[in-house]
Amino acid sequence: MPRSCVLAGRRVGRRRHLAAIACLSPSRGLGRFRRRLSCRRLSDDMRRDLDDLRRRQADGEFPADLDPACLLLALFAVTSAGVAFPHLVRAICGADPASEEFTEHYAEQIRRLVAHLRR
Repeated sequence: MPRSCVLAGRRVGRRRHLAAIACLSPSRGLGRFRRRLSCRRLSDDMRRDLDDLRRRQADGEFPADLDPACLLLALFAVTSAGVAFPHLVRAICGADPASEEFTEHYAEQIRRLVAHLRR
């Protein structure tokens, strides 16, 4: 785990879901202490999310041959695509990644993709 991380995210329901994670080189003073705390929080949050996915997999919510850790990482990548790759959204979808229309359409497509995993 890197010594210092910066988190950017938003709260969805009762859990914090990250929109971006940027790991930085160590700095001095209180800033470094805060970033280390953020890394610990991130690590704890990810362990809880991974444990939850493992439980849901055991309950049959998605196929047993999928690695829950890789699935969690893939879901983060999928949900942050509009923020991380706005140029690709414009080039591939011909849409403004910040628009409500794109956001709603993309969210629906992701819901459908996840529904296919549950079959």
